[in-house]
Amino acid sequence: MFDFIFRGLGTVLRFFSNLFGGNFLGGLFIFAIILNLVTLPFSIKQQHTSIRQAKMRPREMAIRKKYAGRNDRATQQKMQQEIMEMYQQQGYNPMGGCFPMLLQMAVLLLLFQVIINPLRYVVGMENKAADAYKAFVTAKQEEGGLGEDVSGGYQEINVIRIMNSYKGDEDVLVKFEEFCENYEVIQNKGKENETVSHPYRDGASSYVKELERVSDSKINFNLFGIQDFLAKQPQIGDLFKKWTTDVVLILIPLLNFVAQFFTMKLQKKFQFQPLQGDQQKQMGCMGKVMDWVFPALTLFIAFSVPAAIGIYWLFNNLLGVLRSFILHKAMPLPVFTEEDYKAAERELRGKGGNEKLVKTPDGVRSNPNSLHTIDFEEEDYAVLPDYESIYDKSAEEREQAKADMKPSKKGEPNKNIEAAPIKKDGKEDKKD
Repeated sequence: MFDFIFRGLGTVLRFFSNLFGGNFLGGLFIFAIILNLVTLPFSIKQQHTSIRQAKMRPREMAIRKKYAGRNDRATQQKMQQEIMEMYQQQGYNPMGGCFPMLLQMAVLLLLFQVIINPLRYVVGMENKAADAYKAFVTAKQEEGGLGEDVSGGYQEINVIRIMNSYKGDEDVLVKFEEFCENYEVIQNKGKENETVSHPYRDGASSYVKELERVSDSKINFNLFGIQDFLAKQPQIGDLFKKWTTDVVLILIPLLNFVAQFFTMKLQKKFQFQPLQGDQQKQMGCMGKVMDWVFPALTLFIAFSVPAAIGIYWLFNNLLGVLRSFILHKAMPLPVFTEEDYKAAERELRGKGGNEKLVKTPDGVRSNPNSLHTIDFEEEDYAVLPDYESIYDKSAEEREQAKADMKPSKKGEPNKNIEAAPIKKDGKEDKKD
């Protein structure tokens, strides 16, 4: 199954590369553009969702104001629950924007296998013929092979390089056919059950024809005249070498690091980010760490794969930022005024909303109920006036206040003190 997918991707890359005279870089660039166009409908849908979510920002701020000053865990959990329920009603899905990214990563993994096995997937050689030619290239000359060294990297990429160097040499085709007929595989060598097989003998002539066909391929991994530049793998040790083409390879991982860092920053700016309140402050440090972790991971991967993968990743990041910028300009997120936030507060208090929230009269402080009684209804608590210390009053007012609080001579409560309301059978009554 995967072999079929790999060959499909290789065929597409070969087609696009041939449009640029066989240059693999051109094929990668066109392929990245096509993939971004394929995922564009999902990005548009994500932007529409972000706009709907952004329109709920005033209501979210009203909910947060409703619970302002309550910092216990139970209250904060209920506040977050109300906010998430509100966003879910509007179609908010934290994973909703992940599909384009997951698709890009899946294609990148598939593309990696295609690029490191260009002999069979990009050039288009059959699997058995590709194995035979690799064996021919690496076998010692006394064994009928070319005796080339393809170690220190991805073998098929090096085989492509060697194939290009022998292109048009008829003697190589003759030697290849002889090699296929005589090549032996010995199992359990030196033991009683030793067996000898000739895996390429039966298809020797067909493998030669296959090699003749693909030898005319124009596919190359050159870049700006540098031979097989895209097929090479950057090495950190190249930084300490003299100025060579290998040193230029270092630029690819470094550019990927920079591009990934600014891509994450710009994506956060262009897309809607729900507030997280106190959680946002707590996770602020973690967010800053992740801003560096992903670029660092990109840097590590770019040093572990051929330059072609790093360049393709760079293309994708740049095209992704351009796509987000265009969508941001074409479908901008709404901007709210102070009046919008006040209107959301009025709606949450009951004017058009369904939330249970006591409207606090002017000059009266909000409900001071215990933060651990969040499951009680707001109407179960009396609205208390703002606290005023007796020491804030004048001397005469303090004396009068003390006199009002003294009980009568008969020991009865002072009539100047109003009794607190007590609920009986759901009705308020006063205890005199």
